[in-house]
Amino acid sequence: MKIMVRRGAGLFILLAVLTAGGCQEATAPTTGEQVVIVFSQSGGIAGMDLQFTIDGPRGRVVGDRCRGGHGCDWEPGEVLAQADGDRVLALARRFFAHGFFDARDEYGNDCCDQFFYEISYEDDDDRWAVSGSDATLPSQIHDLISDIRAFLDEVRAS
Repeated sequence: MKIMVRRGAGLFILLAVLTAGGCQEATAPTTGEQVVIVFSQSGGIAGMDLQFTIDGPRGRVVGDRCRGGHGCDWEPGEVLAQADGDRVLALARRFFAHGFFDARDEYGNDCCDQFFYEISYEDDDDRWAVSGSDATLPSQIHDLISDIRAFLDEVRAS
């Protein structure tokens, strides 16, 4: 059986398929209670390996993993700080401001003695993750890493 498609109809079909699903814009959450962010940093000269979960639904920051000695003043799974919804929402908005959802998911690892980052974001509507080493990540992701670190320092100090 041979199917014939009129010239121009193929483009129309392609556009209809693309607009029907998948190609949606990420939308900022309305509350921090919807947001879960996981931030991992590993590598460097000392071989650090840290992971934190910013758990908006539970209003807390959890230390998931800490190896390598640097900053390991907690046990895996320990609640390190409370994080109210307004603070988590403010951090979530930084993901949108820095174009996190427009970034590639994988930037690779460029050689030695660099930190490697894995950052994931999830809310009721959006889910995305980005990973890469210091030398490979774009500046907007480095800016986001600075915002995440500042958030972690702030909530742990309060």
